[in-house]
Amino acid sequence: MAKVQRLAEEAAENQEQAAQEERKIYVVRKPFKSKKEKGKTYYAYMIEDKLRGRDIKIELLPPKVGKEMDAGGYGVLDIVFDGNDAAELTVKSESFNDMNGKAQTRTVYGVRNVDEETGEIWESVVVPARPSDRALLEMLLTH
Repeated sequence: MAKVQRLAEEAAENQEQAAQEERKIYVVRKPFKSKKEKGKTYYAYMIEDKLRGRDIKIELLPPKVGKEMDAGGYGVLDIVFDGNDAAELTVKSESFNDMNGKAQTRTVYGVRNVDEETGEIWESVVVPARPSDRALLEMLLTH
């Protein structure tokens, strides 16, 4: 039974990757000025697209560490973007066993840029900012 589940997971992952390759989705970064620290520029990371004729924005953040935001994750995203305004969204499924030994799968989102000079791939994990962002992202990926 575990082998059948593993094969089904691999097939689903292959379908996800094929769909991802057909339509590339890009994460853009937009600068904004801090209200607390005058003059300091920060970046918001988002996907801007359309669903059913409506403009949507999906905000993405670095992953949390426990319940705390990993502020250092923004530095990692700056390295991935390397001065560019956009990076490709990546989507992959990961399988793992929970604390009870039960097989689980999760979707991992990331951003990726390829250095034009060296061909090196630079990537980092991102997460939807809110449950509504997660729902919109799932809709965008499946429609």
